[in-house]
Amino acid sequence: MKKIKYMALALLMAATSIIPVFAESVEIKFTPGSLFYQVGEESKNISQEIYNKNGRMMVPVEYLGEALNLKTEDVNWDKYSDTLTIYSGNKIIQMTMGNTTMSTNEGKIIMDVAPEYKDLIPMFPIKYIADQVGAEYEYKDGSLVFQAEKEEVVITYDYDYNMLLEKAYDNSKTLDKADLSIEKAEELVDDARDDVKSVPKNPADDALQEGGGTNTAKNQAYTNFRSQEFAKAKAERDLDTTKEKIQYQLKGLYYDLLKTMEDKELSKVSLDVSKDTMDQTIIKFENGMASEYEKNKAERNYKEAQKTYEMAKKNEQTAYEALNYLVGLNPEERYELDKNVVMKELDTYEMNVETHIIKAIESSPDIWALEQQIELGELGVKLFVFNVGKNYEATKIDVQTSKIDLRDTKEKYEESLRKLNTSIKTLEDKYESDTIAYEKAKDDYDLAQLNEALGLAIPLDVKKAEFQLENTKNALNETVRTYNKTVDVYLKPWIQ
Repeated sequence: MKKIKYMALALLMAATSIIPVFAESVEIKFTPGSLFYQVGEESKNISQEIYNKNGRMMVPVEYLGEALNLKTEDVNWDKYSDTLTIYSGNKIIQMTMGNTTMSTNEGKIIMDVAPEYKDLIPMFPIKYIADQVGAEYEYKDGSLVFQAEKEEVVITYDYDYNMLLEKAYDNSKTLDKADLSIEKAEELVDDARDDVKSVPKNPADDALQEGGGTNTAKNQAYTNFRSQEFAKAKAERDLDTTKEKIQYQLKGLYYDLLKTMEDKELSKVSLDVSKDTMDQTIIKFENGMASEYEKNKAERNYKEAQKTYEMAKKNEQTAYEALNYLVGLNPEERYELDKNVVMKELDTYEMNVETHIIKAIESSPDIWALEQQIELGELGVKLFVFNVGKNYEATKIDVQTSKIDLRDTKEKYEESLRKLNTSIKTLEDKYESDTIAYEKAKDDYDLAQLNEALGLAIPLDVKKAEFQLENTKNALNETVRTYNKTVDVYLKPWIQ
């Protein structure tokens, strides 16, 4: 039976979206001899058949967190050392393959069955872990049933990208002008259409004539009508392009603010590390265990860390002001942003640079405008009206110049897209490298926490590991943001 409980949210800020949040309690059931486990009314596949050993149910490592209400990052399996480490509140639990001793920061527990591999899958006696983390469970008809809650969704930010985008649209004077340009163009098209209809018809000549002839007025009116149609279509495209440029500009400022926030937090951790290092060095110096040079160096490092932190705070303020200006908020307004940035995915077709060049050129508003200008220019040459103050040869030269501009623009597009394609592939490689560095830093941080709990490390060691973890995480985040912006330009080169 599912149980639903309601959790009220406190009002964060006026701009924060307020929604009801529910936590759903479900039964998770493991049955020996089954390749499935039950989550509520849903059956899910399991990587290795569940079995009993010495009366203890053995469960694959990857399903422990879900059953025991543990976050993914709190269940750490190290295949190289055959060690499982679990964090639950202030408790740290550690189990090793083939060893019946469970170690915790509160003591040791002797189990009557050891973790083991089954067809290369690490299996653990879940009952012992459940007892240590305080999980609720019971035996029913030979199955082990846990009560688990699905993770609650809580809104912890005031604005996300889409919310700020609407504000940027509303605040944009350029968009207002673009709307007015469309209205004006529509009026001019209607006037030009009326002019074409109002030209007296010459019964002897129903067609438009090259060089004017008896239809000089008709030629001029029709050419003007086509020009106004082009102006209207361009105004409509300009509106779309303006929106796309605002999207790109906002994303850049949004990402800049996220980066300055991360830099500030990282510099704060660095400041704490420098302070603790300085304090320890001074104590060592006073006890003859450190030189005056080491003491002075630690003090200088701390002062430098203070300046770095102050600069990071100023950079954050500058980033806030730039973003606020774009979206129409007061320069002094401060708020929390949605920090979840997802790496974009490109399909195979888009990453094929040859096909993408063709698609991008076909979609480009710049190239479309040049093509339309050439078409209008050629029409002007065809229907050229002599003796009206224009030079026929100059008009033809204008058309040729536009064709050269078109070829040049296409070549620049191709060159730019090839470079962007290479940059995207490079950033994908960097993302993989940064991910490995982050995972390693996470392992080092977990180890530092464990060593501190076991009395093998001091708090400063944990802070240093935390600094490295935050540093690698920030580098990974920045790679994702750079990748997303590069992809945006690759898909729509005209937004820059």
